[in-house]
Amino acid sequence: MLEEGTKLAVKAVIFDLIQTLTDPDSDKKLHMKIVDTLLKKFNIVSENIIEMTEKFNSILGRYYELAVHGGSFDIKYVLSSTLEEFLREFGIRSSEEDEKFFFRIYWDIHANNLEPRPGLIETIVGLRTKKYRIALLSDDTLDYINRVLKKFRILDLFDVVSSSEEIGRMKPHPDAFKLVLNRLGCSSQDAIMVGDSLERDIRGAKALGMKTVLIKKYPNDRIRVKELPEEVRPDYVISYLVDLLKII
Repeated sequence: MLEEGTKLAVKAVIFDLIQTLTDPDSDKKLHMKIVDTLLKKFNIVSENIIEMTEKFNSILGRYYELAVHGGSFDIKYVLSSTLEEFLREFGIRSSEEDEKFFFRIYWDIHANNLEPRPGLIETIVGLRTKKYRIALLSDDTLDYINRVLKKFRILDLFDVVSSSEEIGRMKPHPDAFKLVLNRLGCSSQDAIMVGDSLERDIRGAKALGMKTVLIKKYPNDRIRVKELPEEVRPDYVISYLVDLLKII
């Protein structure tokens, strides 16, 4: 963790997407929409959509972690396994057609309902004005990433847009970060990674010698940076996206 007032000397800024550039609250709400759609599709009666959404998120998160620790990118496996286990809780066996339906509504609801974090455009435009090269590295599919960036009207402001699906390795695998660094044409020492995940964003970037910035999911979140292990300790922690303009 750098001393307050210290500026990071870099040439390029690499962003994560979900809950870094997107509003965490909108992510929560859209997962409720996904679960509600599944409950109606399969005639599952539930009086507590929040509880059902927590169950869904728990299953989804577990399969994502398995993919991350396994080092491979297979979002189809993550989603199909999530659907299978979620429906099994209600005695329903998912079919190939059910999977196709789920894949479609999962990405559509995400892309159509995500909202940007406050200050997103101001931050990206500010970085462009300062002549930084700007990139995005996400564990989502390229098609989905492009849909979200187009919706936010910032796709053309990025020099590089990369997905770990392109190399079959999810963050924090070094190959995911090397992919975007190569496309930017800069060394790891000249780039900064901005993300919301200590494990996926900060760990992977630090392992390659990149500077790192952790953005809090919510401004009031307390993060005991000095107590974090060195391998996941960010150089900076920010509460708002626009804070990035003050440190580089």
